[in-house]
Amino acid sequence: MYNGVKALIDAEKAIPDPPDLLRYSGKNIPNWKPINKSLLRKCLTQDVWDKLKDKKDSFGCTLGHIMNSGVKNEDSGVGVYAGGPETYTAFAPLMDKIIECYHGLKPTDNHTSDWDVAKLTFPPLEDRFCVSTRIRVARNLDGFPFGTFISPE
Repeated sequence: MYNGVKALIDAEKAIPDPPDLLRYSGKNIPNWKPINKSLLRKCLTQDVWDKLKDKKDSFGCTLGHIMNSGVKNEDSGVGVYAGGPETYTAFAPLMDKIIECYHGLKPTDNHTSDWDVAKLTFPPLEDRFCVSTRIRVARNLDGFPFGTFISPE
């Protein structure tokens, strides 16, 4: 059984990652179609492209990785996925602009959280409007990339 499992692991490792599916590999800013109204398109200027096109974070995440979804899915609203915590600093010229457009927060602003449930206010809600609900919480482990850039290694 051990040899069979080992053979499967070795076979999986031998499968190359198809780069065109994992990252945008163009040498220039994408030729956007008119349908694309994403924040990526709005914020990725030639100046930003020139600063970031060859950059990598410590996980190996590149501009091509974080923008791939926004290039492949031109109806995307935002158009980027952070590869890890470092994405926000390594690619700050792009990420800061997107965060400011989406959340209205500048890099110099401080985000505060108040987890006191007693301070939450909700409008009255009739039972007939809520059939079901769920709350999702995601955690990331320090020293690992986010789920969008995680690998078996």
